[in-house]
Amino acid sequence: MGRNGWGDAGYIGVQKRPETLGLDVDWQVAMKPGQRRKLEPDTLAAPAEKAKASVRAKVEHPFLDVKRIFGYDKVRYRGLG
Repeated sequence: MGRNGWGDAGYIGVQKRPETLGLDVDWQVAMKPGQRRKLEPDTLAAPAEKAKASVRAKVEHPFLDVKRIFGYDKVRYRGLG
C-alpha cells in the first residue's frame, strides 16, 4: 500500500497527470462542492468527505495563523476592487 495524497477539489484528476503516473499514492481528493451537496447523509461517501474536510482544516488553519502574524490576511483581496 502506498502513501496517502490529500487534496481539495482542485486536485480532481491528479492520478491522470503525467507527473504522478508512476507514484504509489492513494489519492484522497475531495468532491466538488456541488457533488458533495447532492450526497445523501446515509451513504458511505458522506462520512468520507467529512473526514477529508477535517484533515484539510487541520492543515490549513496554521497557514491562516502565519498569514495573520505577518500581516498577509488580506493580500488576496487587494486589487480586486
